[in-house]
Order: sequence, then C-alpha cells, then structure tokens
Amino acid sequence: MIKLLIAEDERITREYIKFVIEENRLDVQVVEADNGLEAVALAREVQPDLVIMDIRMPELDGLKAGKIIKEEMPFTKVVILTAYEHFSYAQSAIKARLDDYLLKPVSPRLLMETIENQMKGQINYNYDNRRFDDILRLERDLIEAMLQKNDSVARAGVAAIFEGYGRRDSDLEDLKNYLIELTGVIMRRLRADDVSNRLMTERKVDCHARIQELDSVEDLEEEMTAFARDVIRLAVDDFRSEKEKNIHKALAYIADHYQEKVYLTEVARHIGYSSSYFSRLFKEITGKRFSDYLLCYRTERAKKLMDNYQLTLGEIAVKVGFEDFSYFSHVFHKVVGETPSHYRRHLETTK
Repeated sequence: MIKLLIAEDERITREYIKFVIEENRLDVQVVEADNGLEAVALAREVQPDLVIMDIRMPELDGLKAGKIIKEEMPFTKVVILTAYEHFSYAQSAIKARLDDYLLKPVSPRLLMETIENQMKGQINYNYDNRRFDDILRLERDLIEAMLQKNDSVARAGVAAIFEGYGRRDSDLEDLKNYLIELTGVIMRRLRADDVSNRLMTERKVDCHARIQELDSVEDLEEEMTAFARDVIRLAVDDFRSEKEKNIHKALAYIADHYQEKVYLTEVARHIGYSSSYFSRLFKEITGKRFSDYLLCYRTERAKKLMDNYQLTLGEIAVKVGFEDFSYFSHVFHKVVGETPSHYRRHLETTK
C-alpha cells in the first residue's frame, strides 16, 4: 500500500482527489493536511511515499513545505498543484527539485496518470514497503552517527544499509543513484548542523565521481564507508577549528581588558559558552587554567613596563590589573622567579 499525503487548504479539492482514488480502486492510504506546517509535521510522522500539495497554503507555502519534505525524506515524491495564473510557480517547483506539478483544474485521467507514474517510480528500488521503511530508519541512524562524529557506528551504519538494500539482488544503476542521493542528504544535514566546509563539498563531489566509475556492490560499499570516515574526520577538524577560533576570541578579550577586572563568566559569555564548558575548553586548548593564564599575561605585561622608570612598581601593578601590590609581588615572584624589585634592579645592571 502506498501512503499519500494530500496537503490542500480547500476541502473540496481534497475530497475530489480522494474520490478519484476510490473510484479507480487504488491501494492507497490517504492522510490530509490543510496548511504547509501541518503537511511537514504529518510527513515526518507518517513518512508518505507521495505528497500532492497545493502551492498556495496558509502557514507555509507549498514550495517551502515541499522543499523541507524532500530534504528530510528524499525518496518521497512531491507533486505540486497550481492554478493556471500561477504557472510560474510550477517552474519554481521544478527548480526546487520537486517531482512534478499539476495545473488546476486537473482532470481525473491526468490525476490518475500522475499518481500511477509516481507510484511506479516509488517502487523502482527493488525492495517492498517494509524494507523501504527499514532503509529510512538505517539512513537516520547513519546520519545521527555522523553528526555525533562516531566513526565505528557510522561504518556499521553503512554496512547495515547495504545489507538492507540487498548486496546481491540490487540493480547497480539504481544503487548508484540511491547512494548519490544519500550522500546529498547527509551533506544537507551536516550543513544544517554547521559542520560543513569546502573540503566536505569537494569530498562529496569526489564520492559521486567514484560511485559512477565503480562496477561492483562491494566497491560501492567500500567507497561509502570511506566517505563516511572522511566526512567525520573533516567534521571533527572543523569543530576543533571552531573551538580554537573561539578560544582565540577569548584571548583577544583578555588582551583588551586585562587592566580591568576580568572574570571567567564574562569571557565565557562573550564567546557564547557556559562557564563550566569554557573553563574545560580553555585548559584543553591553552594548556593552562583561565586564572593562571590571566595572571601570567598580566605578569608579562608588567615585565614590559619595568624599564619605564617614571612608573613606580605600585603603579605598574595597577596598570596591569592588580589592586593589591603584595599580591602582585607574590604572583610576579611565582611566575618569573624573582620579586618585581629584584627584576627591575636586574634590568638596570644589564643596561
């Protein structure tokens, strides 16, 4: 049985489509939505094989809703309904990679032909509806593993998809088309989670070229495993780079504000992290605790002011953010190995 979602704000149109289906005794399970947001929510819930959707609906128009459905459920066919005066929208539907469009008023014959054509396309892959649902579940598991950057689970996910698809009885060209579409879905999800970059896009293009060249199911599985591994590695590198960039922002903030009172909480807030996460990350990236780094930085700034003999040691302490001279002297001795006064005398003798 094919699952059909009718998304149309005019009830009479929904009833008309259902009437045509019943009259022709199609084995179709119908669910209905009367706005775009409801259509997307229902599609996520029931995973329809085919969506017939009006292009102009409240809440969310058909083009946007159809695009979301295709991105999340690439095997779902989406057919757009549009009036003659809105024919330009149909061209937009094609550009959005939706599957077909119908001009209102649509005849029963044309409606039936469209539904039957889309149904045929839906079963071109050589697995039944149960296996189709299983494949979708395996895809979601694979994508989740890649988002979690879990290489071993992702490798197992690729193997499970090939097992579910059928290593032996698969049509090679169908399988290649499926894998190309799957890599596209993976990349769109990764972009949505902000772990995409130019190198990832290049890897996807390379994967598509390799898929077209390969001539065995085993080689295709090996390429997909390599693709998952490489994309996870790039995602990890990208994530690490983003963390390092944010810590550099924190270091720049310290450099700008070290003369003032500087608190870990305010620096964490400045870069958008919680205090506890920022504290752990700062130590991981710099090798020092935040408080130790701040004291060392202030001490280094103090050393640069030592040869300005117009400043007293007390004034230097204040300039680098210490309110208490005795504490400044204690920190300076701990970091440099000698007191501020000894350090300054040493500078005088070496001139």
